[in-house]
Amino acid sequence: MPFIQVRIHKSDEPEKYISGINKTLDILGRTNAAISRSILNPKIFIAFTRYESFEEQQKQYNENIKTDMSVIGSFQQIRTGFFVRENTNDKDGKILKNSNYAVINSMTVKMGHIDKIRALGSLHFEKYGKDNASKGIGMWQHRQIIGEPMNRLIYVTSYPDLKSAEDFLTQDFSKRDQQIANELSIFSDNIDSFNARGLFEIIRHQS
Repeated sequence: MPFIQVRIHKSDEPEKYISGINKTLDILGRTNAAISRSILNPKIFIAFTRYESFEEQQKQYNENIKTDMSVIGSFQQIRTGFFVRENTNDKDGKILKNSNYAVINSMTVKMGHIDKIRALGSLHFEKYGKDNASKGIGMWQHRQIIGEPMNRLIYVTSYPDLKSAEDFLTQDFSKRDQQIANELSIFSDNIDSFNARGLFEIIRHQS
């Protein structure tokens, strides 16, 4: 089953990091990596790498450690983990390829409540996925399978431009219908903590 590795990096030389990581990925012929840069803190990056198997992941890891990474400069890996995709409205990846920004949410689910959240997520994607896709908005829900903590979810929405992302982030929930409010309340009741939300510019797409 395909999965993704999510890495959060911090670089004090962000321009060198961007140039170097793009050059290194091109030299290695990697088409399975996407890189996003934080709008709030431009020194923070999130790398998403898609693998078809752990065998492929280990093969690429061994290639990485034999590669000269000095062109990337020094950087700190803040967090990493393996995730499986549970829901999306963009199975063929066409929306993501036309997206330039993403809002990434990280949350920890209450122990024993993951199945409730998965069910709520499926209903949410069924209800809103098609409409969002028609607006060029992609949606993904990923569940962590390796890493700390195990009960972590990331929820990603992608946008073609900064204005679309801004409209999402600044929407007035008091004007949403009562059903949406009820769904958000049930969802929140099953979440232990909302760890972070970030707005990112996509600087490298997966092919």
